[in-house]
Amino acid sequence: MTSDRRPNYAPTVVLADGVFTGPGNRDIECGGSVRMRSASGNAENCVVDCSGDGEPHRGFSFYGESNHLSIVDSVTIINASAPSGDGAAVRCSGWTRVTLRGCRLSGNTALRGGAVAADSGSSVFLSLCELSENAASRGGAVYCADSSSIWLTKSTLACNSADEGSGVYVSDGFLTVSYSILAFGEGGEAVRSYDDSLRFLYTDIYGNEGGDWVGPLRDFRGVNGNVSVDPLFCDPAAGDYSIGENSPCLEPSACVPSYLNHIGAHGVGCESGDPQIPPGVLYLSQNYPNPFNPTTDFALVLPVPGRVRLVVYDLRGRVVATVLDEQRSSGELVSRWDGRNDNGQPVAAGVYFARLEQAGRSDVRKIVVVK
Repeated sequence: MTSDRRPNYAPTVVLADGVFTGPGNRDIECGGSVRMRSASGNAENCVVDCSGDGEPHRGFSFYGESNHLSIVDSVTIINASAPSGDGAAVRCSGWTRVTLRGCRLSGNTALRGGAVAADSGSSVFLSLCELSENAASRGGAVYCADSSSIWLTKSTLACNSADEGSGVYVSDGFLTVSYSILAFGEGGEAVRSYDDSLRFLYTDIYGNEGGDWVGPLRDFRGVNGNVSVDPLFCDPAAGDYSIGENSPCLEPSACVPSYLNHIGAHGVGCESGDPQIPPGVLYLSQNYPNPFNPTTDFALVLPVPGRVRLVVYDLRGRVVATVLDEQRSSGELVSRWDGRNDNGQPVAAGVYFARLEQAGRSDVRKIVVVK
């Protein structure tokens, strides 16, 4: 049976370049079809800043019927807040369909879905979007529930945080991720899902504190171009999530199909995406892979020559394994742990801490052993 209902398209509203703040530029309720784009076609030039007056303000709420289709093109939404609700920057409900294209959603906070939330059967398509540094209890960047659908393609989710699903939280929903990067989430795993419909294609999930390809995502890693490698962002500390010329997210690469130049929202933005470590700082990288079984590697940067120790501790602070304890010259090196304790026995699955020590300085990383 074929439905005769067609999408209800609306005229396009062109937003002038600039920063939009205050009443009338936030808490926008869209009950029908809306189409808007920035005049320049560059999200950096058209910013909706939802901060001000000390009260929480959402960016946009879309709701309506299944023939309602809204498009937001090349707009930045920052500082939105929904502390007791869903989707600070963009919330979609009531079977509506929304496309976000070339948008940047950053620094937004909510109870669920720091940047975007879809519920009540709605659908959200995100293409060429950056979702960065958003925070929530569930779904640091994206929350999807109640028979809703999320499509992420050629997008970058970076440095978002949540207790459950630092990047995406899905419950009774549908999630498709393609040609995208989900990296360096804080708190929970990259994607939290409960018996949902999931699909991943040419996607890099890496460096998320609670785990990368874990739980229901485990079987997706290593197939259909899915990998876990450092994307080598240019300067994430400064909010620059373009990638270096040495990034594995550029073609030719296992995670980049021949018909694309790169995965993620941004292409090359610098010559090298190597970590920018200040001089004189002792540095221990996050281990790779993580979680792991049975071996994992650490990159070390030693600012001075001398004795250096890399020790693994359990949650009670007891020494589990001494990975490295010797004199070393200054510079960079890689050290591997085989997952065994100092008695040569494989350690149990669980959370441990690796601590690098030299000349009274230290750096610590949380690591996870799986079986």
